Amino acid sequence: ILLLLPVVLSLFRKGWIVCLLPLMFAPLPQTAHADVWDDLWLTPDQQGQRALQEGNNEAAANLFEDNNWAGTAAYQSGDYERATQNFTDKDSADTLYNRGNALAKAGQIDEAIEAYRESLKIKPEQQDAIENLALLEKLQQEQQQEQSDHQDNQDQQKDEQNQDQQQQDS
Repeated sequence: ILLLLPVVLSLFRKGWIVCLLPLMFAPLPQTAHADVWDDLWLTPDQQGQRALQEGNNEAAANLFEDNNWAGTAAYQSGDYERATQNFTDKDSADTLYNRGNALAKAGQIDEAIEAYRESLKIKPEQQDAIENLALLEKLQQEQQQEQSDHQDNQDQQKDEQNQDQQQQDS
């Protein structure tokens, strides 16, 4: 402050300080929104990547133009249906693998198995796809066994009811 004193006194003597005084009470400029600058300097995919890194997966899914990145962001936000819609490249083993993961998380086991099989046709050495396929096939067998057991139980109950009904009729 002491260093500025000679400058201020010089300006005061010449009458400039009176002219500069209103500037001290002028409102401060508002900060610019980052979105405007982002739109000017970053592509939508770059903006999506930034949002994904910041953990804002839902916004990232909306920003990405690249379907694979949009699918990844949707998957990470838990929107598996949207992720499956974004993983559409049928020529990429990685995309088919990611589609299989999203379908499995969405509970669409048959479709997930098919996606893993398609992925393995393109890239047979993909260990994650091999393991996930084996896991889902085992899960599918268990579900089919449970359904079969449940159907058998229902049939047995119907048979018992029919026998009881016949005994009452006799």
